[in-house]
Amino acid sequence: MKLEQKSRDGATVHRIYDTAQTPLRRLLDKEILASEKNNRLMEIFTSLDPILLLEQIKRIQDALWQYAVQDITETDISKDPVNFDVKMCTPGAMQVSPIATDTHVINDFHERENRRYKKTKKTRVPHTWRTRENPFEHVWPDICKFLEVRPERTAKSIFTELQLRYPARYKKGQLRTLQRHVKAWRSEALLTF
Repeated sequence: MKLEQKSRDGATVHRIYDTAQTPLRRLLDKEILASEKNNRLMEIFTSLDPILLLEQIKRIQDALWQYAVQDITETDISKDPVNFDVKMCTPGAMQVSPIATDTHVINDFHERENRRYKKTKKTRVPHTWRTRENPFEHVWPDICKFLEVRPERTAKSIFTELQLRYPARYKKGQLRTLQRHVKAWRSEALLTF
């Protein structure tokens, strides 16, 4: 959208925009070109095919990269020039040009996507190592005794008892750690029996 008016009221800036239009529509609305030029631009605009246009832009980009990477002289460029041609972007060009088919454009697009660098994903490894000290390491023998006497006891009841025995040592956030430890103990106990 084109900015038409801008005014400042203290720290607030008020902007008024024109209605949204394409550059072609704005040019035609200004009526600065001759009518045959306007007609020609509208004819080109209505006949353009976006897929063919994209294919031609990619072909020109490939040629540009080829010129940048390889040592090509001006005589080589003049022998096989790559220029933008509006006629190649119209639906009628599909019969004229053998390369401008829908399947070719789609296959070319997929080929380009495959050529791009893609970061390989690392395979996930089960997390078995500790990143910080185990807060229940010192009291784990006591917890095992609690579970051996009453295996149906929940980790939460054991955690509240530990909080009563050792005030200010265990915080609420450590309950989940104890639940994981109790779950591992139960799975080992089941295998043992």
